[in-house]
Amino acid sequence: MLQRFFKYLIYFLLFLLLLFIGFTVYLSWRPLSLNSFIGTGNNSIEWQGGKLEFSKLELYFVRGYRIRVENARFSTPLISKPADLKDLHIALDSSALLLGKLKPRNIIARGLSINCELNADGLVIAGMPIVSTTEKTQSSDLITSLNDLHQRKSIEWDMLAHLKSVHIDNADIVFYDRVRDERWSADNLDVQLKNKYGKSIEVSLQLVLHRANDLLPINFHFQHKAGQTAALMDAQVDVPNLKLLNGYVPKSLARMLDSAATIKVSTELISNNNLSPVQFKVNCRSGLIHLPDVFGEDLPFDNINFNGAYRFDGGGALRIASLIFTDNSAFTVNAKGAIISLSDNPQLALSVTGSPTTIAQISKYLPKVAAPELSAWLGNNLREATISGIAFQTNGPIADFPFLRKSNDTSFIAEFDFQNLNVAYFDKMPIGEKLSGKFLMERGQITIGTEGGNIDKQQLSQVVVNIGDVLDEEVRTMLSVDGIVKGETEHLLQLLSNAFSDGSQPYAIKGQHEAKVNVTLPLIADIKSEDISFSVTGNVQQASFIIPEYEAQLVSSSTTVEASEKKVIVKGQGQLNNRPATFNLSFNPVNKNDQLDLKLDAELGKDLLDKLLPQNYLTADGATQTSFKLTRKDKSQYNFELIADLEKTSAQLPLFSWTKSAGTPGKLSSLGAFSKSKKTLSLDKLAITAPALNINGQAFIPLDNTRATKLLFSPFIIDSTDLRINYDQGKINVVGNSLDYKAINLPKSEGYDQEYPDFDLTTDIQTVSFKGGDFYQFRCKTLRQNKRWQNFTLSSLTSEKDKVAAVLVSLGDKSELRLNVDVAGDFLRALSIIDNINGGKGTVTFAFPKGKELKMEELSGSVLVTDARFTKSPVLLKILSWFSLQQWLDSRDGVLFEKVSFNFNHIKPSLEIQDINFTGSLITIFGSGNIDTVTNTLDLKGNAVSLQMVGRLAENVPLLGGIVSNVQKGLMGITFTVKGPIDNPDVSFFNLPF
Repeated sequence: MLQRFFKYLIYFLLFLLLLFIGFTVYLSWRPLSLNSFIGTGNNSIEWQGGKLEFSKLELYFVRGYRIRVENARFSTPLISKPADLKDLHIALDSSALLLGKLKPRNIIARGLSINCELNADGLVIAGMPIVSTTEKTQSSDLITSLNDLHQRKSIEWDMLAHLKSVHIDNADIVFYDRVRDERWSADNLDVQLKNKYGKSIEVSLQLVLHRANDLLPINFHFQHKAGQTAALMDAQVDVPNLKLLNGYVPKSLARMLDSAATIKVSTELISNNNLSPVQFKVNCRSGLIHLPDVFGEDLPFDNINFNGAYRFDGGGALRIASLIFTDNSAFTVNAKGAIISLSDNPQLALSVTGSPTTIAQISKYLPKVAAPELSAWLGNNLREATISGIAFQTNGPIADFPFLRKSNDTSFIAEFDFQNLNVAYFDKMPIGEKLSGKFLMERGQITIGTEGGNIDKQQLSQVVVNIGDVLDEEVRTMLSVDGIVKGETEHLLQLLSNAFSDGSQPYAIKGQHEAKVNVTLPLIADIKSEDISFSVTGNVQQASFIIPEYEAQLVSSSTTVEASEKKVIVKGQGQLNNRPATFNLSFNPVNKNDQLDLKLDAELGKDLLDKLLPQNYLTADGATQTSFKLTRKDKSQYNFELIADLEKTSAQLPLFSWTKSAGTPGKLSSLGAFSKSKKTLSLDKLAITAPALNINGQAFIPLDNTRATKLLFSPFIIDSTDLRINYDQGKINVVGNSLDYKAINLPKSEGYDQEYPDFDLTTDIQTVSFKGGDFYQFRCKTLRQNKRWQNFTLSSLTSEKDKVAAVLVSLGDKSELRLNVDVAGDFLRALSIIDNINGGKGTVTFAFPKGKELKMEELSGSVLVTDARFTKSPVLLKILSWFSLQQWLDSRDGVLFEKVSFNFNHIKPSLEIQDINFTGSLITIFGSGNIDTVTNTLDLKGNAVSLQMVGRLAENVPLLGGIVSNVQKGLMGITFTVKGPIDNPDVSFFNLPF
């Protein structure tokens, strides 16, 4: 019986199979309309609140059983707005169909029209809230609905249990962003589903949103497990350019990055249709970063990767867990931080570290607008160096980046280490080498600390550079430097001279210095000296200061320096040319109008005095303690004071034969002023005192016009000389009680070779003492202009009534200086020319070419003396002895000559004498010859005639009386020669023929 049952069952199933195959073949050839099965006039299917309305419903077979629905509208409790579509193809599960169940496997829809909206409350799809930004409980909770599906409480689960994919094309899917007033559309949609019956559901969705010419591909994945209170969601968006996301990501990010990007996000959909924080990953490929305006240029990069989370609470917060940035020079940074309050006043908090790099690589990150001088200097002058340990932190409103405001809620801190940095300070200054240290920037304040380095041969250590407000354009950026400089002083001065001077070489200063330096100045293009403040404290060991022109060397065992922009003070002690010396210098290095003070106390030796003193006027031998003070009162006015103690030295005034021995008191004191702008030197006081010496003087000297010089010496006392000397612009006036000419050492004849300046001289001296006597009421006037003597007058007395007078006259092409004396003997004796003449009245004429100097080498003239008596003369004595007349010379009155005359002409070294005529009552002498002025020797030849012999001849031969004068000239008498020293020459005689 059982066997028969199975046999009938198999036949029945076989019949059903054949019937099913036949039905399938029929459906493959001709679709079966299902409208009549559902009911005429009621083209809809309803189930548990769901409803499918359509105009036509057909069943057909093409690679499986399928249902086609036309002009359908689908609604369900899950959505508040029905979804319309024109054509729907559903591939059914055949096995389920045999059991009488409709379980779709794939769905293809065309012409789907559905709206999605993003508003202030969240995301709504077809009227169903999917994501909520509020805590309000939604009437349709997606998580609750999914768990109901898993528990098979509705027919929807049966329908979805075998669904694998949904494809929608020619759709009208519209995405409205009500918050940002944006509208996106999609034409196609692909959905892949994985269902594990009663366990989980996974949905993968692909679509391309478009807006005008912008395309935005999106891949979306959704997963929910049965019984879970959250569903996992993730998406990937390939953005052609981040500018498309303007408004969906922080504006600063969308505007900053010009790059294609891949954005991956993941989150959880939780109860009440809310989202947990969104996790994201972003990869940007080779593009540009538009830095804030303060940087001034775009930055090319190769790659940017960052990830983090986005929270919806409050105004929203973007947490950056990791950001890796690599620019086109392989410089890489790693960062983490957050952007909070995205919807209202976004705040940035970021922490960044960087890979080792060089100054050249990161110079493009330096601000260009704020503090442009600093940026230009940094960009142009910092040489490549290793930069390591790069890190910075920033916090504050994105709108204010890089946080120029000074408030507690903003900060900007950057720091890194640098090694072997080379810095070019100025065009003419050597590069600073091998600087290492640390860089720190906070709120626009920069601090740079170095561990050491060199500038040329100068060593830097413990240098700290502070730069303030580099990011605030409205605040002047200040730079300050604190450091220690060590090295050789000579090299430092040469370094500064080359960098800042006009190329002139400073005096050689050697020594080892160490100084602590602080400098503060604004970083502006037109910086002025008054903008700079600085302080320097240091010392120089074994400093050597050399002044080559004086062969002077000041060696200081220890010199201290204290300097600021208002005052520099230099103090030291040591030796000046191996003699004790101290010095103190203070001045204002910035304001040239401020006071300058220099004080030098030193013991000067003969070696230095010989260089400092004018040798023709003053010499000193021995130690002289000297104090020199120099003070600047304004921009160009300098006052000075010089005091010298002359007790230890012997001194001489060579022109006056004055000598002071060492051990006797003596002092030199002077006060004066020097004007740099007016180029004048004024001497308010010059006082020299010593035994038999008292000189007080004043002077005013225009250095660019010495003819305008003014001098006054009152008194001018040396031994028995007591004068008042006034020189005013070429006019010389000498007035006094006495002038001891015996004490004056006139220069030798060679001294007259020099050209004297033009002058106008007047003298009025009561007594002028010469070696052989005195002159009284000595008055002289002379004028010399255009290198020519214009006039000369002289008047004096040799006694109360005897006068001396001289005058310069011009005759044709010659000039003559005529000298008239009442008593020739007194005049010649006073000048120590001849001391054996008494009485006589004479005239001396000096002739020289007109317009020429009165020089001994070109001097000629004549002498005429009448009624003079000669008392002593070795030559005259020998001539008189030959005529047996020597007793007349031995008498008290001597031999009277009614006339003494001769002409002279000086041809160096000989003084030619011609036409000698000594005519007297006893004897007449004629002759000529020369005197060697170098050897002081005579070489004369002459005739001598006794007038007694001539008288006897006249008596015996009366006819001869008329020619006595001719006889006197050589017809009768003797011939003689004189040779040898002037004091005692040899005289030889020869008889004259009758």
